[in-house]
Amino acid sequence: MRRVIFAVAAILAAVVLQTALLDRLPLPGGSAPNLVLVLVVTLALASGPTQGMLIGFGAGLALDIA
Repeated sequence: MRRVIFAVAAILAAVVLQTALLDRLPLPGGSAPNLVLVLVVTLALASGPTQGMLIGFGAGLALDIA
């Protein structure tokens, strides 16, 4: 249960940071760093394939809604 709460809180924080700050950074080429992708890969490698799939789905859905 503690791992789930941590994953949800980390994903929400990453979505807020990415949409509020990182998308506005003036980087060469007009690209922006993808913090949510890095977090999903990290959590998926630590959790396993099934939980990683669910984490990726939830994070992608949260990012699309934001």
